[in-house]
Amino acid sequence: MPYSSAPEAKPFDLYQFYDGPTEAFGFVQSRDQKFQRQFNCRIVGDVQGEKLTLNEEFWFDDGGIDKRQWNVERTAPGQYRATSDDIKGYAIGKTEGNILTWKYNLYYEVFGARRLFSFDDWMIGVSDTEMINKSQMRKFGLRLADLVLTFRKL
Repeated sequence: MPYSSAPEAKPFDLYQFYDGPTEAFGFVQSRDQKFQRQFNCRIVGDVQGEKLTLNEEFWFDDGGIDKRQWNVERTAPGQYRATSDDIKGYAIGKTEGNILTWKYNLYYEVFGARRLFSFDDWMIGVSDTEMINKSQMRKFGLRLADLVLTFRKL
């Protein structure tokens, strides 16, 4: 799907934004617009050349805790490939202006079973220290939920 960034916006630099600690706040909303969960997240990023490691920890309002480590590598200017233990294959990312998009398939536990969902992430760099993220979670091509987050670099 084509997209365009704001003409006056500074290009989003994934490695600059995530180098060091970041915090996020967000919620999960079902396709019928009901709020399902709220959460806080802390991310610590480490840049080593063309590689970025992100250690994420999520705390949900229902008491759940989730951890994930992303291993990101720049494959070309503005293009990325990432892995994580709960990702099937690779997450593929690209930037255009102040927008970074990711597509990936993630295993997530629902009703006691590990299930595979597809994600379409849109991350919009608002400033050097702020970003907004909206993700669509799908199964069999059907949108199940949206995740909305705001990020702040510490």
